[in-house]
Amino acid sequence: MPLSDLTVDTFLILRNAFFNEDGSPKTFFLRDKKNTQSDPLDEHIASVLSQQLKDSSCQKSKGPLTSPDMVIARERECDKVPQEVLRTDVSRIVAVEVKKLERTKSGKVARASGLDYNTTPPCGTVRIYYAVNDGRELHIRGYYLFVCLEKASNESITNEEVLGKNEEVLGKPVFMSALTLCDGNILNRDFDYYRKITGKREKSIRLGTYGDGVNRNRPMTIFANPLGAKEFDYSVTLITQENLSEDSRIGLVYQVIRNIPKKYKEVVEGLGKVESLGEIKDQDETRDQEEIGAQDEVESQSVFYAYRQVEDICEDWQVQELIEPFPKPKKREVSTQERGKFRLENVGPANS
Repeated sequence: MPLSDLTVDTFLILRNAFFNEDGSPKTFFLRDKKNTQSDPLDEHIASVLSQQLKDSSCQKSKGPLTSPDMVIARERECDKVPQEVLRTDVSRIVAVEVKKLERTKSGKVARASGLDYNTTPPCGTVRIYYAVNDGRELHIRGYYLFVCLEKASNESITNEEVLGKNEEVLGKPVFMSALTLCDGNILNRDFDYYRKITGKREKSIRLGTYGDGVNRNRPMTIFANPLGAKEFDYSVTLITQENLSEDSRIGLVYQVIRNIPKKYKEVVEGLGKVESLGEIKDQDETRDQEEIGAQDEVESQSVFYAYRQVEDICEDWQVQELIEPFPKPKKREVSTQERGKFRLENVGPANS
């Protein structure tokens, strides 16, 4: 019997852990952060997966500033298996990085047109290390879990066991209004770039008047935010490059097309043509194309498939095609912004 896709297993566990049968969000509790680098949401998600995964395990990162946040693996199916197999086989092992977003007062997901990934750019292949054999490097597929986390009102708490208990004991009530488990390749598939940014780099030292200053030359990367697309907000979706049409637990709702600019031809050598999966309906022609897409010359395209739990799909749903659905800034400058300027009030400069 073939092994199931771990991304589907993970997706369905999260779908049913954080949402009711009708798709409405469940209220749950998160403790406050112990320090700047701790992340209660990551811990909670890893705990849910550890408890509910049946024939695989969830290993959470053991320290702060470590990526990915967790790895889902069938350890017996990975032990002594060649690197080239583990690099692509998501039935054996996959990495998951959690990206938490808030909702703005306007009702939209924050950072819709670009999310900070800091010093670890997203990628469909990520680097981890064996705990044995001198920490040898291992490359595996990378997925990203985007969630919009919102505060819940006390009125939404219905469990009699928790009513009246102090927040210091339970934590704060919250809920997820949107969740997408997303193939890293739809965000970036340039592994060489990922390795360059996440690898060692030189610091500038002996800076300043007294020579004790240091500049870490730390990159701060910004890439797409899938929850910025209206099709993935207020919903629970799995986006992958894998054709999962034979998995009866999920159903296809969108084909997602990403355009690859001509200058990145070398990154996509060998990619196949866009595959058709059923009837495709034209996307909304009223979408602001200037907002969501750059005007670069397109060399080729990558195709991805967006799935939902079958119970979440309307019976008369038609599969739709989305071309570059993730919002982008209308204009992006090469130079960075200056630091904020302190404005001195009630005082003017001398006349020149």
